[in-house]
This record gives sequence, structure tokens and C-alpha cells, in this order.
Amino acid sequence: LMIPPEGETAESLIVEMKKRQLTVDLEDRKFIRVEGINTIGGSANLKNSEMCILNRMNMKYISHFTWCDDWREGYISGYSPDNVKAGKSTLINGEVGIHIGGRDNKIMNSVIDHSAGAGVISTGLYGYIENNIVSNCGYMGNYVSGITLYREGSTPPESLCGGDAVFNNTVYNCGRNCFVVQSPEG
Repeated sequence: LMIPPEGETAESLIVEMKKRQLTVDLEDRKFIRVEGINTIGGSANLKNSEMCILNRMNMKYISHFTWCDDWREGYISGYSPDNVKAGKSTLINGEVGIHIGGRDNKIMNSVIDHSAGAGVISTGLYGYIENNIVSNCGYMGNYVSGITLYREGSTPPESLCGGDAVFNNTVYNCGRNCFVVQSPEG
């Protein structure tokens, strides 16, 4: 509900809005280090990235949604096997939580607070998640969690993923799980 200022009508008023899901977008990037940045109201996407680092980040309210196309896995829009195969899944574009994809990417020494979906979701190869504080995530109640290591069910078996290293993280106040490793059938 929007109430226009006095003397204005909905017909005469110009309203501009922005839909922002990402505050850090390193998709398809290599060898980038982002350090010491505070963000509110958006997530990070490292899909198809290589050797990128998020260090000393303070990220709050990284995702918020009240509806899912798939209540188990947490796809928030456009869920279909074809969209997942084409890489159009909301789980692997940073909209459900900070996405660590690609190869040899890291998030460390960071604070991640408030997400309807995951705090951190890793779908790549050799992700490194260390010394983070992840809280108040997964409040939609699906199976993504504070830290989720995930292989999408439709990922071809020959695709490389996994080998993640997760060390010394504090994870609390999460929906169903604080930490989960899953590989659903596709």
C-alpha cells in the first residue's frame, strides 16, 4: 500500500522502484578479492567464478521472500528441471543466499545475518568457508540452511563439484538446519 503525498494522485505520481538481489556480483569473474565491505539488503553471487575471495564482509538481510516454487529445496522462482539445467535456478544465482560456485572460491572472516534462505550455499568445486558467523538464516523453513553444500539434482555426473573445506564457523538461529550437505535426485 502506498499513500501518495497530499495533492497527488496515483495517476499523476511517478514512482520509481528497484529490485536488487545482489550487492556483490562476481559471476564469471576470476581472481577478485572483495574485503571489508558492509552491505544491507542484498547477497553475493560467485557463479562460474574462479579464485575469488570475500573477506571480512558484514552482510545483513541478504535475502527475503515469503513464497517458494519448491518448499523443500528453496527455489524461489522459475523452478523447473529445464531452468535448473540452464543455470537459471534461484539457488545458483545468489538470490537464496550467498552463492559460492565456480572453482576455488572463498568466504572467510565474515558476518552473515538474516536470510530467508541460506546464509552461504556452495555448489562449486573446492569452495572454502572459514571463520564466519552465520545467523538468523533459513527462516522460510526449507532445507537450505546457514551453510549448505549442495549439488543440484540435474547437474551432469561429469560436472565437477564438491571438495569443499568448512572450518571454524559459528552458525546459529537457523530454520531447519545450521549445516547441511545435500545432493537431491534430479
